[in-house]
Amino acid sequence: ELNLLFYPGIGIQRILIGSMPIMGLSGPVDPVGIFTLALAETLGGATIIHALFPEMQLFIMPHPQPMDLGTGMIAFGTIEHLRIDLIKTGLFSFLDLPYAMVNDTLTSAHMPDFLCQADKMLYISTAIMHGVSAFSICPVSCDEGWNPVQCILDVEYIRNVWELFQIGSVEKRAEEALLTTHRAITEKCMFAEMDDTLLNMFQYYNTDRLLRRQFGFQKWKESGFPDPFRTAEDRVSEMLRNWD
Repeated sequence: ELNLLFYPGIGIQRILIGSMPIMGLSGPVDPVGIFTLALAETLGGATIIHALFPEMQLFIMPHPQPMDLGTGMIAFGTIEHLRIDLIKTGLFSFLDLPYAMVNDTLTSAHMPDFLCQADKMLYISTAIMHGVSAFSICPVSCDEGWNPVQCILDVEYIRNVWELFQIGSVEKRAEEALLTTHRAITEKCMFAEMDDTLLNMFQYYNTDRLLRRQFGFQKWKESGFPDPFRTAEDRVSEMLRNWD
């Protein structure tokens, strides 16, 4: 890639300098040590590029990876991988550097299955709790495959976890709740039929869920034992039919 910097007729305005040492294989075995090495490598590379091309805009991306102990290959979807990602987010915040990548939801699962959902939910929920607000919709099978059902499930999970930490407008809600409760007692009416409930229903309830739930076995049986995965597949088919 460095050859492009010297190739006639090509003008490069910005560069992202990355490094992916593998923890315990091509770098120290601990998260702090591997990040120290990766940061030093990217800063060193950026220093050299800046000396050669002082007008070029530079970004660094120390991006160390854990390994699978059985093969030495890069391991995605593991606790070790997520821990390194969280360190990376904190490091960029501490150094006050622009973060050139959004958080990923990589998994080693090869199909949208139990392993895939476990990996992705752990990544999404933990990342949002640590302040991440943007995700790349990453594939399955490390980064070799892509599945449309998994894509819409990823979007659904990100929306769900994000909404979990948004409590809605709290302005005067306590006072309004007091008045509503007083009215319900004095007028002997149900909350479900009151203006306060009708006006605020969709602020606190989401009706656009991808996956529908049957509450209770008997209701599930009466509905014909619907398969949530088939529901997701049907949504993908509908989106493709409606696409221009």
